[in-house]
Amino acid sequence: MFSPEYYSDPFKTYHLAREDFCHIRQPVYLALGSLSHPIEEHKAKVLTSLFPDIRVEVYEGLHHFNPPHRAEPERFARALRELWTRSEIAASVNG
Repeated sequence: MFSPEYYSDPFKTYHLAREDFCHIRQPVYLALGSLSHPIEEHKAKVLTSLFPDIRVEVYEGLHHFNPPHRAEPERFARALRELWTRSEIAASVNG
């Protein structure tokens, strides 16, 4: 079994140019289960501070073993259709 450091150490040493995220003009959608590990909520908050147009949607009672796209496919599909519509609008405005 791998230790948590196996997964977290690369993230500690890899430089991600987070400041570049603010230049992304397309909308971003993030589905988050309310029962996910607290680190996922932290990641969502970080991403919210980086992307200028991000929608984080919390799915109550779900987690990564019962993810939103599997547990609530209609709701998830509706969110994606809304994202795609917003993306088309953003592309036409931003050229």
